[in-house]
Amino acid sequence: MKRTTELIRLYKEGRRDFQGAKLMDANLRDANLSGADLQGANLRVVNLRGADLQGANLRVVNLGGAKLSGANLRVANLSSAFLMDADLSGAKLMDANLRDAKLMDATLWGADLSGADLQGADLQGANLRSADLRGAKLSGANLQGANLSGADLRDADLIDAKLMDANLRDAKLSGAKLMDADLSGADLRGANMRSIILCGATIDGAILNHDAVGGPGHILCALTSEEWEQIKVGRESVK
Repeated sequence: MKRTTELIRLYKEGRRDFQGAKLMDANLRDANLSGADLQGANLRVVNLRGADLQGANLRVVNLGGAKLSGANLRVANLSSAFLMDADLSGAKLMDANLRDAKLMDATLWGADLSGADLQGADLQGANLRSADLRGAKLSGANLQGANLSGADLRDADLIDAKLMDANLRDAKLSGAKLMDADLSGADLRGANMRSIILCGATIDGAILNHDAVGGPGHILCALTSEEWEQIKVGRESVK
């Protein structure tokens, strides 16, 4: 409690440099820490529900198991941060930097990650159900076994992403770039796959709608609406 009170007091007095702070298990619910520099801090299991961390520097911060539901992390720097098992449900992460972040088994249900940079991030087993990932950069990200059902991935960059056994049911993937992505065993039933770029992608064992793609193996590039209709007609003719 003393550490938390001291941090809030110093912040209100104008201090922004809190690098390396140790605030494990602290209660910072609804705190205003926008623009704070917490690089390298230990915030494991901290309660930051509803907190304002817009533009904060959270690079290489330990947020393992932290509670960040509903938090404002717009344009925050979370590069190389450790967020395993963190709860970021409903969090606002628009245009945030999450490059190389560790988000294994994190909860990002309904989070807004539009425009976020998640290149090289580890999201194995993460729950991204109904998350907004429009225009997000996910090239090289590890999404193996992640739940992306109902997620909005329109125009997202998923080049060389690992999506093995991921749940992409009813996901919006129109305009997404999936070149060289590994979708082996992924569930894509009900997904909107119009105008996606899948050159060199692997879908061995993936579950697809019967009319989703033109054939097995390495598949399709930048299909127009007219080409999709042609594929549908062709698939129907062999049913």
